[in-house]
Amino acid sequence: MNFQEFKKEYQKVPVEEFPSNVPDSPKVSVLVQTYNHAPYIRQCLDGILMQETDFDFEILLGEDASTDGTREICIEYAQEHPDKIRLFLHSRENNISINGRPSGRFNFCNNLFEANGEYIAFCEGDDYWIDEFKLQKQMDFLEKNPSFNLSVGRLKKKYQSTGELTEKRELNNKVFRKEGVLDLGDYLTAGFSQLSTFVIRRNVLSIPEWFSAAATGDQAIVVIVSKNGKIKYHNQYFSVYRVHDGGVTSAVDYRKFRKGNVALFRQFNRYTNGKYSAIIAYRIFLFKLFSLTIKYNTGARNLFFRVLYYGLFKAGVIWFNLFR
Repeated sequence: MNFQEFKKEYQKVPVEEFPSNVPDSPKVSVLVQTYNHAPYIRQCLDGILMQETDFDFEILLGEDASTDGTREICIEYAQEHPDKIRLFLHSRENNISINGRPSGRFNFCNNLFEANGEYIAFCEGDDYWIDEFKLQKQMDFLEKNPSFNLSVGRLKKKYQSTGELTEKRELNNKVFRKEGVLDLGDYLTAGFSQLSTFVIRRNVLSIPEWFSAAATGDQAIVVIVSKNGKIKYHNQYFSVYRVHDGGVTSAVDYRKFRKGNVALFRQFNRYTNGKYSAIIAYRIFLFKLFSLTIKYNTGARNLFFRVLYYGLFKAGVIWFNLFR
């Protein structure tokens, strides 16, 4: 799917691009999607603007018609940093619903298509980077290692309700072996890292039509770019992922959660020509099981299904790590 096909299918109102003088050929495009992130967006943008690099980068800031003052903050930053920030002002008429809920997918896709860099990095508007050399470290590796299409790192999780900051524990023990050299099978087994640490090669990103309705865009990005390339996991903390009250699993209908994720992993199986069919069958089973923890969101049945889910999840990770 190219940009014109995407706009013909989904764009009802033209996207307004705020005036800027960003160079036409940056090395890296940093994609930021934001909606009602007024308390967080400054920290997000400051973490990107603080990057120390020996190359040019642009920030594509997609603002999704917020109602809490986020748009005004984004305009302020675009005016202060016209050589770095390309601000796109969106309308809710273009919003793409996924699993019956509004999403940021139109905003995300628009940023992907508008990116001019050889590489693409990501940071959602409520997350933020904590290493001022993040981009430089990842670019140094990718430039020297052309067989790697994706670079990721460690992250911390901030629970907004309590202010607690914790380290994200990775379930895939291959992450800390083989100098962090991983592949798509490792990712599909258990997942690791998170979108705010990703840097990808733009020339391997071909956006399929199914991406616009994919239940989780970050997982889809990994599958698309790592289908024919390796993944580098840097054992360093690059970003903070903010956890909000009323997150996805507490807000969605369990049937829609199950249906959306099962459909997505079946699409992954087709996209990879069945190469990871055993792993994907295992993950589909787990999605169906986990959906019951959403259905029974309190009480003994919830506890039973959660214990069963995490036990089988960890057992599956061990199994695939031993025999892959």
